[in-house]
Amino acid sequence: MWAQVHRTPLIARAGAAVLLLSAVTLSLLSKPAHAEIRHPTIAIAATAEGTGYWLATNHGDVHTYGAAQYHGGSPDGADDSIIAFAPTADDTGYWLASSTGQVYAYGSASDHGGAPEGYVGTISGFAAKPDGTGYWLTSATGQIYAYGSAGNHGQTPESLDAPVVGMASAPDGNGYWLVSAAGQVHAYGSAKHHGDSPDSYRGTIVDLAATPDGSGYWITSSSGQIFSYGSARHHGGAARSGSDPVTGITSTPTGEGYWQVVADHQVSPNGDARFFGTLLLDEAYDRKYPSFTGTVGAWGGHTNGRIPSSLLCRVERGDHRLRCDAATALLALDAAFREEFNETLRVTDTYRSYDGQVRTRGRWCQQRMCYKAAIPGTSNHGWGLAIDIGSGVNSFGTPQHEWMRQNAGQFGWIHPLWAQQGGSNPEPWHWEFTGTG
Repeated sequence: MWAQVHRTPLIARAGAAVLLLSAVTLSLLSKPAHAEIRHPTIAIAATAEGTGYWLATNHGDVHTYGAAQYHGGSPDGADDSIIAFAPTADDTGYWLASSTGQVYAYGSASDHGGAPEGYVGTISGFAAKPDGTGYWLTSATGQIYAYGSAGNHGQTPESLDAPVVGMASAPDGNGYWLVSAAGQVHAYGSAKHHGDSPDSYRGTIVDLAATPDGSGYWITSSSGQIFSYGSARHHGGAARSGSDPVTGITSTPTGEGYWQVVADHQVSPNGDARFFGTLLLDEAYDRKYPSFTGTVGAWGGHTNGRIPSSLLCRVERGDHRLRCDAATALLALDAAFREEFNETLRVTDTYRSYDGQVRTRGRWCQQRMCYKAAIPGTSNHGWGLAIDIGSGVNSFGTPQHEWMRQNAGQFGWIHPLWAQQGGSNPEPWHWEFTGTG
């Protein structure tokens, strides 16, 4: 069954060697065993150094990206009841928790127990002590169950305004925060209260993440809106494509950013959070795309600049999108670029809608340089198969540009003749995906 298949992501540590990603290699590495997205993602958690993350679904499937390691998942009998995921401090294990109070431990994570036999409530949150010697479960009514060395530091009062939907441990393991669906935050033990969502807010809060030192926290709504408190800084909210709700948030190790995850597996990095991949990219190869033969152009029966957002995958930050196989290859190219230059390959433009092409052409025409932009409806940006990039690549003769000339083709990206130095319209920043690695 596809939901139980674990795959190593394309961007996992390119190392000194350049990954050779032909269409065949991409398919072998990324193609899942089933096309249907059966189980929503319910949680995201980052590695200790922020160099990767895990995504967990309500079925207990665990997917790894970047440096995150796989230790197991899809527990028998979970029956789509998984509501939380938490890794150990050293990334060598993790826990899954279910709405019935069962806790599943993997890797180095220790099993300290679960909800009492015969428990009939609904567990809605889980948090582990940083040292891994204990953990807590919370019910939707705020009742706390403590296991191992975890202490019970208090539970929500009867005046709870809405069900508890999330829980986070204090940095020293001697306290915790609970957050309700209405955005009310309850702090216990060493956890400090920094604020609640505004009284006027009428959305639904789904999760809370604390800064590494506990001096602040963020709460996220199902629509992707972020509320920040204490020392936690606001870096923007999730830019979703579609109506699926945001389901989780996790902080970067520096506390200067966070990731949000959407039920349909979109990942939204903000602040200093980096994008390492998503289940959407893994599933791209089950979509019925035509195979590439070395040309860039129409695909799937769509019109240039009018491709449904559901068929495009997000890359980097903001709302940059590409056809999903191009996005996957770009992630691999970025990993190799980072290995060489110790910086991310900065993307400045990707898919361009028809209206966006009209605006771009109009700006250049106002400067009497219409030739600088394609006629609307003819740009390869309109197929989701072209990128504009910075990071030094955007200047001829730089080490970064020369590296791209030598290596980009191995990832399916080319610098078209017209854009090359001496071409009809030199653009060192413009590259196109042909998938011919």
